[in-house]
Amino acid sequence: MGDDECTYIEESETEYSYIEATRRGPSKWGQLDPKWKACSNGRTQSPIDFVNGSLTFCPTSGELKKDYKPAPANLINRGHDISLTKKIKSLGSDGNIDLGIVDPKSVGFRSRSYYRYLGSLTTPSCTEGVVWTVFRHVRTVSWEQVKALKDAVEEGFESNARPTQPLKGRPVCFYAP
Repeated sequence: MGDDECTYIEESETEYSYIEATRRGPSKWGQLDPKWKACSNGRTQSPIDFVNGSLTFCPTSGELKKDYKPAPANLINRGHDISLTKKIKSLGSDGNIDLGIVDPKSVGFRSRSYYRYLGSLTTPSCTEGVVWTVFRHVRTVSWEQVKALKDAVEEGFESNARPTQPLKGRPVCFYAP
């Protein structure tokens, strides 16, 4: 994406919940908005459980290319989640913090092994076609960092993860050098 391009993100006004026992819980997301029907009837939904029996060893996947370039970034707090995104032109800046230039190389990676599968967004609209790459060994954070993240989200969103979704026969590739 060049500097002269912009992206428009349309955020839905439809409310949803992560609490299953409510009228707006995860199993009901697909009925809350016609644009969210994939949440109920999609074939490649996320997140999933990595079950050893369903893994396919994929030696030809190759190592991940890590030639990231520093780029302007925004830290966005929407109340129910926090995300770090490439700086885009957005409507309304509530909860946005301009981080300036962020260098992804500074994150560092402990593992060269990873899993890859075709899935979806984990929040409504549950749009499919997302290629997920999950490192075998994840980075850890301190309890203080976890507390800071929890303190930053609105009350009631302490549990903000969608339940795992069925694989429905799709492969999960595992690459290990």
